[in-house]
Amino acid sequence: MATSLTSIPTNLPILTTKNYDNWKIQIRVILRFQGVWNLVEEGCKLAGAGGTEVQKAADKEIERKDCKALYILHQSVDAANFEKISKAETSKEAWEILERVHGGATKTKKVRLQTLRRQYELLSMESNETVVDYITRVQTMVNTMKGLGEKMAELQVIEKVLRTLPMKFDHIVVEIEESKNLEDMSLDELQGSLEQEVNSEDANEVQDNKHKAAPQKGKGRNPDIKKVKCGNCNKMGHIAKYCRHYNPRRDEAQMAHEEDNDLEQVLLMATTVQAEGLEDNSWYLDTGCSTHMKGRKDWFASLDESIKSKVKFADARVLTSKGVGKIMVKKKNGDQVLITDVLFVPRMKSNLLSLGQLLEKGYTSRLENKMLRVYDKQNHLILKSPLTKNRTFKVEIDVVDQECLAVAVKKEEWLWHYRLGHLNFRDLQNLKSKDMVRGLPHISPPNEVCSDCMLSKQPRSSFQQHVSSKTKERLQVVYSDVCGPIQIESLGGNRYFISFIDDFSRKLWVFLIKRKSEVLEVFQKFKAMVERSSGQLIKVLRTDGGGEYTSREFERFCEKEGIEHQVTPPYTPQHNGTVERKNRTIMNMVRSMLKAKQLPKYLWGEAVSTAAYILNRCPSKRLERVTPEEVWSNNKPDVSHLRVFGSIGYKHVPEQLRRKLDDKGEKMILLGYHPTGGYKLFNPISKQIVVSRDVMFDESKGWNSESNKDEQYSQVIIESMDAETNEDQNEESGGACTSNALRRSQRDTRIPGRLKGFEMISDADVNEDGDIVHFALFSETEPVTFEEAILNSKWVDVMKDELRSIEKNQVWELVTLPKAKRPISLRWVFKTKTDPTRKVVKHKRG
Repeated sequence: MATSLTSIPTNLPILTTKNYDNWKIQIRVILRFQGVWNLVEEGCKLAGAGGTEVQKAADKEIERKDCKALYILHQSVDAANFEKISKAETSKEAWEILERVHGGATKTKKVRLQTLRRQYELLSMESNETVVDYITRVQTMVNTMKGLGEKMAELQVIEKVLRTLPMKFDHIVVEIEESKNLEDMSLDELQGSLEQEVNSEDANEVQDNKHKAAPQKGKGRNPDIKKVKCGNCNKMGHIAKYCRHYNPRRDEAQMAHEEDNDLEQVLLMATTVQAEGLEDNSWYLDTGCSTHMKGRKDWFASLDESIKSKVKFADARVLTSKGVGKIMVKKKNGDQVLITDVLFVPRMKSNLLSLGQLLEKGYTSRLENKMLRVYDKQNHLILKSPLTKNRTFKVEIDVVDQECLAVAVKKEEWLWHYRLGHLNFRDLQNLKSKDMVRGLPHISPPNEVCSDCMLSKQPRSSFQQHVSSKTKERLQVVYSDVCGPIQIESLGGNRYFISFIDDFSRKLWVFLIKRKSEVLEVFQKFKAMVERSSGQLIKVLRTDGGGEYTSREFERFCEKEGIEHQVTPPYTPQHNGTVERKNRTIMNMVRSMLKAKQLPKYLWGEAVSTAAYILNRCPSKRLERVTPEEVWSNNKPDVSHLRVFGSIGYKHVPEQLRRKLDDKGEKMILLGYHPTGGYKLFNPISKQIVVSRDVMFDESKGWNSESNKDEQYSQVIIESMDAETNEDQNEESGGACTSNALRRSQRDTRIPGRLKGFEMISDADVNEDGDIVHFALFSETEPVTFEEAILNSKWVDVMKDELRSIEKNQVWELVTLPKAKRPISLRWVFKTKTDPTRKVVKHKRG
């Protein structure tokens, strides 16, 4: 290429139908080098015929340069593109034509950029691709996206490359992340580091093979050993196998002792052969297994046998999983914890812990020096397992031996236990036997226990009653206390609730508040409400010494209204024990109700209101054969309308609010009861609460909260379990809630997509050395969401093919949404095609 400003390059890049982005970058540099780019970008600005001689001379120079720019454009396009710009009179006009043809309008650019973003997200290194080729492919796509206006920092690109490398690069990625600051690294430096590590490992492998081939040979057999880098100490001249600094902590892994045993366990895992003396305390951490698995039913603390699926082995044999449940295990310090969502597979000879399931629940894992460590959300080490000879990770876990307590899905006693906020069965019996309410059937207490009550209620020994109650009328004494702050704001932004209890009737009222300073205002409203409904005045108010109750304004109001304000001494909550215990009972019920349906914690406020509504219709120790609601209102309450908190409700949509083809019902969640007689229903998508009387309920199901990807919805997979004393569920009722049976009776028994079919794959052949390369248990199911699909390379290939087909055939057209029209949503539907033997032969998008 010539370098004179007056000369024109001879080897210009040629624009075709496929290289516009690269051509645009190249030709722009050439036009700048020639000093004519400003004319292409801004156009010719001439003084015109009325200008001076100097201006006319300047105009001629501008026209000459513009002609030069137009000539360069003419010479740098193919015949098809030349026809498009042949009639352009200025370089700016020709450039804009090419930009419209190839670059497109703004909206088209956005669509194209969105397509590239999807391709970029799905981008990953192929198995037969080199590091250089993959980084070049990433860089090319990034440059194209930047040409369309995308802003992308180099750190994002570097993290993308590291994140999408194959698993064999995991240790290299860890080393780079720990030894270098990614924020200061360039993409070229990353490429160099990756190439260096790959080349070093290749050299180590060659040297290692030479040592194995001739271990007894003399010196001089490896003349290039000085150029080899050790993978352990990073020094030159030897490989990691012969490194003097290698830390042989073989006693920790017990590899020599366990080698034969591990081999046996893996073989048993891949077959169903009966054998004696199996290690039931041994669990294998598996990255391919999608769910925890256990083969002994009697070790489940609770089991829902309504959820079944198939487990297919490599030898074509199929086992049926007979349920999903929880297993109680013992920590080294003696504490007991629950492992949840464990699949029960009879005749399964090895116990599997799904590493993916642990990570999904918020745990983290770290693999260093052939040791796998798992940490909880507080970064505390909870599991540690060495790599065994057959490349597996095994950990010893003591399972608490106990009888399995399986739950029937639709037993009436459990249904009413859930409807009444996990009320203990003694009080359930009393409600019916003493004719305290209407609409309740006869209840026979089961022998099982409720796991949600066991997890959510941790009662202490009861306080000794300090002052006996001798009130003879309503509102003679009212107890009050504030509970909070709750760690998560409620749906309405509240952090506290305040309770009021009438000593005579034991009637309970609760109010949600954002801050304690609202207590006086709430008490004023409460006073007006109860005095108007009862026709009596509040005479005594008993509270603790909190600042919300002892403020000058609060005291003045009590004096003005003639209310005796009794403040309990500091650090003696038992003096106000009635409301203290009631608040504890409310929170026990709230935890149980939220946990039973796996509802998000921000719904605690609605659960508190519902708990108060239910407690007013439950027995009280102080009352004989009546409920607080009946004593207060002189009406026997009817509980036939009660439904399980958090269950699915289908609300009727009035004809005036729907069109001909719209659904007549809307799926919502029950969150309580409205004073007017309707149900309070919650839409998790719009976060709105509505009241409706026309509702059909499915109490066995709850909203699939995991699909919301909300951190508050996630359930901790290993939950702490403390010993629980046998105490009343509330201060009035006798007997702690002994119903600790698994609450899966009210859950959706539809088999989740990720559990529809599991396939355990193991190596059918073992080499002469007896080494097993790997084993894996993976799911051959149809993914339900995009996040599930991208975890499988087969589905990623299907999506890539579909996107290429869409772009090639131009099946879309970008238009403005007409008024009063609603767009139709689209989603991916993944399907597998199987042969007569149920073997998957094709993955496709439906």
